[in-house]
Amino acid sequence: MVSLPFLKKNNDIPGETGRVDGSSIIELRNVQKSYKTAVGDYPALKGIELNINAGEFVSIIGKSGSGKTTLINMITGIDRPTSGEVWVNNTAVHKLSEIRWRVGAAETSGSFSSSSSCCQ
Repeated sequence: MVSLPFLKKNNDIPGETGRVDGSSIIELRNVQKSYKTAVGDYPALKGIELNINAGEFVSIIGKSGSGKTTLINMITGIDRPTSGEVWVNNTAVHKLSEIRWRVGAAETSGSFSSSSSCCQ
């Protein structure tokens, strides 16, 4: 299971009606991702626009190499877009520092407790 550290707990999101403010819980705005290769840049994602509201079920399908994993990596913050914006629960994932994302992931997964230190 993928845990997104920037999602609110379930009790913060109303049931069938979606988010309190009516906006998307996941939003990608003109997301582009290119990888550098020996023969030049390889465009994995080009101009992706995506809005997913709370309670929606979404499938990502496509051929091998079509960018499915790259898209998921953008949403979860594992990778950064070359350009564009990735928003999850009104958090600019594309702007999160690596340390902030990792701390958020640990808090969400329960890796830290009030008695834990950074060395545990």
